Amino acid sequence: MMSDVREQLSAFISAMWRRRWWGIAVAWLVCLGGWAIVTKMPNRFEAQARVYVDTDSMLQPLLQGLTIRPNVDQQIQIMQRTLLSRPNVEQVLRVTDVALRADTQAQRDALVDRLIANTRFQPQGTRNLFVMSHTDADPQLATRIVQALLNIFVESQLGTKRRDFAEAQSFIDRQIRDYERSLQAAERRLAQFRQQHMDVLPSSGNFAGQAQAVSQRRTQIASDLADAQTRRDNLRRQIADTPQTIPLGTAEGGGSRFGGQIAELQNQMRQLRLRYTDDHPDIIALRRQIQLLQSQNTNERRAIDAQAPRPEGNAARPTRGTTMVPNTVYEQLRLRLADEETNVAALERRLAEAEAEVERLRGLARNVPEIEAELANLDRDYNVIKSNYEALLARREQTRIAQAADERTDAMQFRIIDPPRVPVAPSAPNRPMLYTAVLIIGIGAGFAFAAVLSQFSDAFWTSSQLRDTFAYPVLGSVGMLVTGAQHRGKIIADVAYASILLVLVGTGGAIVMLGPQMPSIVGRIMTTLADRWALLV
Repeated sequence: MMSDVREQLSAFISAMWRRRWWGIAVAWLVCLGGWAIVTKMPNRFEAQARVYVDTDSMLQPLLQGLTIRPNVDQQIQIMQRTLLSRPNVEQVLRVTDVALRADTQAQRDALVDRLIANTRFQPQGTRNLFVMSHTDADPQLATRIVQALLNIFVESQLGTKRRDFAEAQSFIDRQIRDYERSLQAAERRLAQFRQQHMDVLPSSGNFAGQAQAVSQRRTQIASDLADAQTRRDNLRRQIADTPQTIPLGTAEGGGSRFGGQIAELQNQMRQLRLRYTDDHPDIIALRRQIQLLQSQNTNERRAIDAQAPRPEGNAARPTRGTTMVPNTVYEQLRLRLADEETNVAALERRLAEAEAEVERLRGLARNVPEIEAELANLDRDYNVIKSNYEALLARREQTRIAQAADERTDAMQFRIIDPPRVPVAPSAPNRPMLYTAVLIIGIGAGFAFAAVLSQFSDAFWTSSQLRDTFAYPVLGSVGMLVTGAQHRGKIIADVAYASILLVLVGTGGAIVMLGPQMPSIVGRIMTTLADRWALLV
């Protein structure tokens, strides 16, 4: 089986070898045609520029919380995606005078599409580092286009930021004016409502709190009135028990040695009765001491009266040398009684007013829930408008600070790492690679053409082909007798074929080596030939 495969392969190679001249001719034709096409391809020059967008600002951490900082990374992405928008490309065409090449709208659209297709703007590894490039047959034009796009990239952001700040400031100012009018209207409605229901709505709290406060005040006034009445009654009893006049000796302390002590203790008890009731332990203790001293004083006075001579007659007369004087304690008690009676009258009047106020509030209590609900709605509307108004004022200040910070320090700084330069060597086409590809394709086309021709041959190269084709047995085969002259001719032909093939490969290698200079070399050759032809003609 393997022998049959080798035999068929040998026959196929032999058939191709007999068609080798056709193959080498096709290879030369394909290589020459391909090299000519590659040589005629126009050069494409690529102008590049690298730009770095610095977003690290020292003010950013300092102004944290004071201003509204935009999302810089998102802005950069939007700038990257919108740089090659149609308005920007049309502006580039006008700046570089390329738009003058188009007379119709279709031609202008074709120029825009070609510029977009030949322009690249993409990040290069590091964050915020971008490469901008444009490819064109004119290196000067390619450089101008890259420079124009670079200017648009930098200036459009500055203009957009200023325009955004102006629009934001104008919008916030309009909203503040609208909310200010709404706030004033809400304040007027709230003031009018409070004025209409002034008797129900207190200055602070709610109606229930006001009613409770009035009730507590009435209770407190009633308690104060009861205490004042108790003190008044005590004073009345003390006045009833206190003499209006006393002997001069007693007043001076010479009538009895117990008089001063009794007066002092009575004075203390009167002071305590102003604060406590008669059942207080201190008052009870003082009362017992006073009673004891009074008992002793009475016994002593009886003893003195028994020893003194009695006057003539039955009428009771004061002892000799005794003079009656007004009692100062009695006068003080009368003054305190007058004060307490005035206090009681004032408390009674206040209690009557408090009770009247309680009754009035009870009468108004039926309409209070509805009034308080309406007041709550007005307060809620007012608070919402006020909070929004204050938030807008804060945002306006934040916008002003952000605008001032942006005018003095840029949040994004554009640094041109590599400015666009006029390219010297073309970036496309890659002529060495294309020349090599043409050489490989030409040689492959020659072999393919020879293989195809070998399939249309009617000759039988092996006995097995003959046996497989006809239903007759092959008795044998006779080899070809080659003479010396034929053998030398065969060697010469093989050498010539190899030489031609080597020349083809060498020519291809030379063209590959001279790839970038081939258009100029061919141009000079064609110019020289044209000049000589003109001289001959």
